[in-house]
Amino acid sequence: RSMRKQWYHLCRDRRCAYHQIFLQAPTAVCLERNRHREAADRVPDFSIEHMAEVFEWPPCGGNTWEAQEGISLIIDAETPTLEQVQKVILAQSKVNFWRPVPKESVAVEDVQSDG
Repeated sequence: RSMRKQWYHLCRDRRCAYHQIFLQAPTAVCLERNRHREAADRVPDFSIEHMAEVFEWPPCGGNTWEAQEGISLIIDAETPTLEQVQKVILAQSKVNFWRPVPKESVAVEDVQSDG
């Protein structure tokens, strides 16, 4: 089960900022990149394939805690360089990056489950 909501609640309750950044790439690209890693740094292929099947992406819209402005950032990581990904993250962080998580209504909490 995902622990994202637990981290979100911790930050909200402590009046801290919370952001989650997801790098999205096709499974085949992930497997290929994994093959190019040093042997000690490789992840078993079945682990990558399993995560690709079961990973729960945050909703892009609607009335959920993850859909609130500034909470979730999904970046297409299929072809960009590390520098391009860094630029996207830095550009996003210039807007209220350190703003504490707002206290949202119960309705937002109830729309999305913990996992």
